[in-house]
Parts: sequence; structure tokens; C-alpha cells
Amino acid sequence: MIFPPKCVGCGELFDIFDGSPDLVLCERCMNHWLAAKSQRCRECNVPIGLCRCIPNPMLRSGVCDFIKAVPYDVNNRSSVQDRFIYRMKHKRDERAACFAAEQLCDELLRRLAENNCELGNTVITYVPRIRKAITENGVDQSECIASSIGKVLKIPCLNLIERCRGGREQKKLTLRERKENVRNAFNISNEVRLDGRTVLLFDDVVTTGSSMARCAELLFGVGAEKVISVAVGKTNRKNVQTR
Repeated sequence: MIFPPKCVGCGELFDIFDGSPDLVLCERCMNHWLAAKSQRCRECNVPIGLCRCIPNPMLRSGVCDFIKAVPYDVNNRSSVQDRFIYRMKHKRDERAACFAAEQLCDELLRRLAENNCELGNTVITYVPRIRKAITENGVDQSECIASSIGKVLKIPCLNLIERCRGGREQKKLTLRERKENVRNAFNISNEVRLDGRTVLLFDDVVTTGSSMARCAELLFGVGAEKVISVAVGKTNRKNVQTR
């Protein structure tokens, strides 16, 4: 190994002789990550990692559950989780993707059982990134993490949803603009059939839930029985209901 791996949170070099080549966060950053995961949701006062709140657009679209790992604030680059997600958006990092999957999968398995979903009848897909961002950064972070989740759970990761040309990045839009933007932002092939299957729908960050909601509608339109949303980060906004 010519270049030792760095902590995704702070950039500190890991000791290449410590026997842990797959480390993602240093001890200090890992403690900050766990503290963030334990932060309580503003709506239900339950730790974010266990919170069951679902943004209203997703709830109206039929999403039956929503699993998230940590709170996220796009304007705060000082927190470990925000730097982690920023890194994933700008560089393909399989170590970090595996870490994100591991942070979600225990709770994911519990929720699948609670919703009476059989793992053998479950697939995972993702909200695709706009083409311009993929070209500029060389990665679709949602595809990367969804693929890692699929490997951990041993379920297929399928590229089911297409991003239509002309759409704008959601993060740059107001709440009203987000709702308008997603109406024609996504598409799904008529050849796709998901009759009776549970679909895990992944996105790296959920803010209003508009993109998730539109993609869920498309999945139900081709036969999905249940859609469970999954994200690494969830911004704190007051547009949710608690199950």
C-alpha cells in the first residue's frame, strides 16, 4: 500500500501497520458519528437511527417505512456526517459505502421483519443522480451505497429508475420548486415488473422527500407491493408524520 487510507471524517492518516485496512472513521470521528446517530428527532424525540417519522410527500405516495442513520445539514461542513456525505458525493469510495451500509442494515432487517417483508422477495434500487453531477464527480453515490446494502443483505440491487434530462439538482431548490422539479424528473421502463415485491428505495440524503415520493409512485405503478425508503442522512424539517 503506497498511500495509507484516510479518515473520511477528518482526513487523518491511518497507521498502515495497525491491521485495520478497512477503517473509515478514526476513533474521534466515530464517536462523533455515534453521537449524531443518537441525536433525537425534533418530531418524535426518538434517536434518529430509530426514528419512524416519514416526510408527508413520501407518506402520501404510499411509502410504509423510512430508515435513516444520521441527521444532515447541508450548510454545516463541520460535522462528521456532513463531511462523510460530502465525500461520498465527490469521490467513489467503496470503504465508505460499505460503512454506510453497515450503519443501516441492522435496523433495516428489523423493519423488514416488522413490515412482514421476506428478504427473498425484496430488491433494492436508488434515486439516480443527475447526469451532469455524475459526469463532474465520476460517481452516483446513491448507486454506490445501495449496491453495498444489497451485498450485505444478499439481495439484488437493480437500476430501475431513470433520471430524465433537464431536471435540476434538488438541493438548490426551494420546497415549492422541488415539488415542481420532480414531476417529470424520473421515469421507469414499462418492461419493469415488480409484482408483489418489496422494494428498498435508497437515497443518500432526504430533505423534503419529494424525490423519494415520486420514485415510490413509479415503483408502485409497476407492481411493487411495499416501498421502504432508506437514507444515510435526513435533514430536520417539519413536514413529517410519526408512525
